[in-house]
Amino acid sequence: TNQSWLWVGVPNNVSNVCKVRVEHQTIGTVKADSGNFSIKGKLVLNTPNSGIYNISEDMTINWTASGTVGNVRLNYTSTGGEPYSYNILNSTGGYFFAESGEYNWSIPTSAQVSESIRIKVIKQDDESVNDTSNNTLSIRGKLTLTAPNGGEVWRVGEAKYINWTRFGDTMGNIRIDYSKNNGTDNYSNVICGSFASGPPSQYQWQVPNVMLGTPSTRHDNMKV
Repeated sequence: TNQSWLWVGVPNNVSNVCKVRVEHQTIGTVKADSGNFSIKGKLVLNTPNSGIYNISEDMTINWTASGTVGNVRLNYTSTGGEPYSYNILNSTGGYFFAESGEYNWSIPTSAQVSESIRIKVIKQDDESVNDTSNNTLSIRGKLTLTAPNGGEVWRVGEAKYINWTRFGDTMGNIRIDYSKNNGTDNYSNVICGSFASGPPSQYQWQVPNVMLGTPSTRHDNMKV
């Protein structure tokens, strides 16, 4: 009859040429050997499994190895699945990390901007030993407006430069809007509907006549 045995707690005897033998308890010639199989270590990516992260900020990546694994690599994808073709470099610019550990990745401006990021931890010399984020997460670009920045007086008909700093090489085009009432109109006035966000990060605006209605301090409430 067919029988089975549940082997609980597979030992840390990592090898690609393992075999199991079933043998009669007292008659050594009654036996059967398995073909070769492998015992491998295991990796678990603990974090991140969700969240929103911005370029130039830190992402904490934590992973744990069971059994002997050796050095690992950290890669990521921007499509939610294979291939995980983008490398995360360690603090010295190399590719390898300890088999268990935590790394605060300072997300570089060259990182992929996407809402479908997943992280993968991979054994250095055996890609079949790996684990990935349970869910997708987001890496987003960041913008800092440097001009106007408050207190300027821009007159109707003048040509003025709107300047900003961009974090994220792949964040795509931006749009530029302005508000006439300190933002309460949700920046409903369009300056430029689509503008390539790459350098130089500036746009020349011909200031329109937005001073409608009775004279007031309305201009003090302008925002871009």
